[in-house]
Amino acid sequence: MHYLKPIAGLILILFLFSFSSAEKNNSSDNNHPEKAVIPAEVHSILKKSCFDCHSDEAKKILSKSKLNFDKLDGLSEVKKISTLKKIEKEIKEEKMPPKKYVQKNPEKKMTEEEKTMVFEWIKTELESK
Repeated sequence: MHYLKPIAGLILILFLFSFSSAEKNNSSDNNHPEKAVIPAEVHSILKKSCFDCHSDEAKKILSKSKLNFDKLDGLSEVKKISTLKKIEKEIKEEKMPPKKYVQKNPEKKMTEEEKTMVFEWIKTELESK
């Protein structure tokens, strides 16, 4: 029974440490990148036109290693800004989705209205940085 006090003390220390770590992880200081808020309509567009290649579920490793929308929130602020700008550029230049992909999957092509919505979301995200 004399060993219960040290064990209880250890459990208390571990509990307090885990609570302290959770508080640090939930803090919103400037060292942590802000979460990108993707509106439902924009998310739907990205899911339709981008997620087949650029999400955790994508089968092509190269495509999702270049851009993975599921990892966007984990990027540093600088990397997130450059990624958002690159997404905008690729869509404007009609490089994404790729022409061959759209030929095989015409329903994946973004309409002009959808592009505008994505661009507005990117603009909002960039202005918040």
